[in-house]
Amino acid sequence: MAAYYWLKNFPTYFLVVLLKTTATATDQPLTLPQTDTPEITSMVITIQPNGHSNLHQHPVPVIAHVLEGTLETRVGGVSRTYKAGEAVAEPMNTPMQAFNPGGVPTKLLVVMVGAKGKPSSIAVE
Repeated sequence: MAAYYWLKNFPTYFLVVLLKTTATATDQPLTLPQTDTPEITSMVITIQPNGHSNLHQHPVPVIAHVLEGTLETRVGGVSRTYKAGEAVAEPMNTPMQAFNPGGVPTKLLVVMVGAKGKPSSIAVE
């Protein structure tokens, strides 16, 4: 991959691209926030067995990488399942929920690209 040319001189590196996309899991084009105060938030979220998030939506790009367990997303009546090692660009401005359908905790590395002082996740009533 041309974008990673600098790694060729470091033979101890092993590169695995987890996700490279221009669209979300629901085929929406990715759009970055137009702001003078960009902010990136990186977090680890654990969903307990048979647990789930509230119904919510993201006004900004959100990438979730499944570190352990299984993630099921539900968007507009459509379920998608991701296992450890897989990543997803979550839908933007669309209500969704995240579920752990398995018997072990699901651990996610989540990265949100937003704007300082603005929410990157909004609860849906």
